[in-house]
Amino acid sequence: MTSPIKLVLRFLAIVSVLGVISVLLAPASPGNSPYASALSDLTIGPALAAPSSCANTICSSTGAKKCDHNQGTYCHKTNRIPPGGGTGCATNYC
Repeated sequence: MTSPIKLVLRFLAIVSVLGVISVLLAPASPGNSPYASALSDLTIGPALAAPSSCANTICSSTGAKKCDHNQGTYCHKTNRIPPGGGTGCATNYC
């Protein structure tokens, strides 16, 4: 029987040889390749994106008459009458 240490060393040797082979056979970076996309230089960063027009509010849990701050949603008054009476409030995603 082969000892467990020899099996582990053999496994590590095979994994390391496969790792070296994959690094050596990997394609070079496509920086100066004639096959690069013509559109690869036309990326737009997030700083150039249009600013969000979201109000970032949510219906208040203490009462339906005010909106609290919340990221990604907006609240608005509705014609729906809540159980306690008064004006209703609805929250939608931006």
